[in-house]
Amino acid sequence: MPLPPALLARLKKRGLIKLDKSEEGEEVFAENYDEESEPAQEITLPMENPLPVNNTHAISPVPIIENGILVFECAQCPNLQNPYHNCVAYCFERYGRRKFFSDLRNLRLKNRMLQRYPLPSHWLEVGDPGTGR
Repeated sequence: MPLPPALLARLKKRGLIKLDKSEEGEEVFAENYDEESEPAQEITLPMENPLPVNNTHAISPVPIIENGILVFECAQCPNLQNPYHNCVAYCFERYGRRKFFSDLRNLRLKNRMLQRYPLPSHWLEVGDPGTGR
């Protein structure tokens, strides 16, 4: 009765059973049958006269103040829920800037919290249009 293949392989590995002559030289090498091509040549363009970039729709470099509150600039972009999307100048140009609407109840709660726990003097309070806070 022959041995099961798994047991036979373990015994051969330990050297308890001698290897057959036909199994000794059995090795498989991967061969590449594709033609070897030369690497692609890089194309370099002269940058003597670069094209001017019209950057008129960039994110505002000056702080935005609405109703006396400094507001973090946020686009009205529909892709804000996408974690892999970062809004760029195109989002501001295409969808516009989100308006800051603060709820009176939240303002009362925020002011009460700031009375109890005031911000450090070097901190700056910035409104977030996404949450309205």
